[in-house]
Amino acid sequence: MVGIACMLVVIGRTNQNKRWRSLWLIVLLLASWLPQAHSTEPEQIITADTGQIAPVDLLRTILLNHVTLLALANDPNEWRSELSTLSSNIDQRVLDAAPALLQRFVQFWQQGEPLPSSASLLAQAIALEPRVEDYLWVINRIRHLLWLDAQGDWANIEFQGLIEPDDLHQSIPLIAKRLTLLGDSNSGDVTSLHYRPELVDDIRRFQRRHGLKDDGIIGPNTLMWLNKTPYRRARLLASNFVLKTRYQQQLQATYLLINIPAFELVLIEDGKPRLQSRVIVGRSSRQTPELSSQVSNIVLNPTWRVPRGILRKDLLPKIRKDGSYLKRHHFDVFDVDGSQLIFDEQAWQTLANGRFPYLLVQRAGEGNALGKYKLYFNNGFNVYLHDTPDKHLFDESMRALSSGCIRVEKIDELAQWMANQFVIDKKQWNRMSRTSAQETQWFSFNQTVPVHLVYWTAWMDGPSLSQFRGDIYHKQNDDVEQIVGRLKFNLNR
Repeated sequence: MVGIACMLVVIGRTNQNKRWRSLWLIVLLLASWLPQAHSTEPEQIITADTGQIAPVDLLRTILLNHVTLLALANDPNEWRSELSTLSSNIDQRVLDAAPALLQRFVQFWQQGEPLPSSASLLAQAIALEPRVEDYLWVINRIRHLLWLDAQGDWANIEFQGLIEPDDLHQSIPLIAKRLTLLGDSNSGDVTSLHYRPELVDDIRRFQRRHGLKDDGIIGPNTLMWLNKTPYRRARLLASNFVLKTRYQQQLQATYLLINIPAFELVLIEDGKPRLQSRVIVGRSSRQTPELSSQVSNIVLNPTWRVPRGILRKDLLPKIRKDGSYLKRHHFDVFDVDGSQLIFDEQAWQTLANGRFPYLLVQRAGEGNALGKYKLYFNNGFNVYLHDTPDKHLFDESMRALSSGCIRVEKIDELAQWMANQFVIDKKQWNRMSRTSAQETQWFSFNQTVPVHLVYWTAWMDGPSLSQFRGDIYHKQNDDVEQIVGRLKFNLNR
């Protein structure tokens, strides 16, 4: 503890930002020296230790874990008093501060009821930890990342051209060392300039957990993630964990969840994953919105009523160049009265250069932009889940390609599950879905299915596997200020 106090004196001589960042780095290191595991349930602690003060070291560790997480996810200055107290070598200061700190946890998470004040402080602290599987995974990963950050400068690796397998390159030793520090390599050799096969495998593993194309070629995107400092990684993990954990408090046992920057859909049935699928979401200029709604209908062989924005930006330029575009892609055109219009190719080209106050509807069948299925849920953005004829696009690593709707790779499986569970007229569904007929039919559900479109860019897939994804809509600006803003909004909603 004396060493900690001496280091805090040194920190106090630095500027404020560095001071508090360094403070909770040291606090986290302090936590790593204290007892780690706490598998005992709060009720057992109360029974075994009713009316007695819990072991201070374990209490300090649990409080340090929790405060560090919230400090990283928010403004560390908001927690500087607590961080300073928990770094103290005076046990009584920790015990005196604990009740107010526990109350802050209650207010922050806005979930459940705290244990009675007659319970030990340790029991209360454990009871207020997020009761989710990945909490300790995130805490342990954050500890490692902050330890890495405290080791020294995370030098920027400059992009000097693509590095391909079997190349010799001066950046290879630093890349190999960085992969080892981040847990993506155990090959051992961090001195060779040779981009050898085992290091290629390590890079591919690194690329996969960052949502990149796992081709083993080290380009600007791979280097961007290699250059991401451990400190920024820790903040992204903490911020997204808080967003995800608070969001999941509202989820029911069965639901659909689409994580937009991960380009992934998961179907949860009775609390367990039933189906996972790659998806395509809106491009940056036509973003898929974050929302919650209820899937209420499935459309078999849907037609596509072209939104005005897509008509103006995408289709009219094509019609101006090629008057046969409408016919070749099976579009019907209607005026404001609903009457169908039929003109020759040259006339369509001429009309496309004017106001074009008409509705375009693409007929169901082969080549329809929505494919065979459309899952409808009420929302103010005119987005939905659907099939697509362009299956090859699911092989792209960067799948922000649509105009806002979500294209689902495993739409057949998802649609059949929906039909088996919720479609009222199953006889009609079975008859129509098994034929090649192109008749459009809406099917109603006897029960709606919750659907959630979220934006999470970092999470843990296991005790030691952290996942990161690109900020495709620039909502985080390579830091967490905007995440923090969204977090505070959610806290007040």
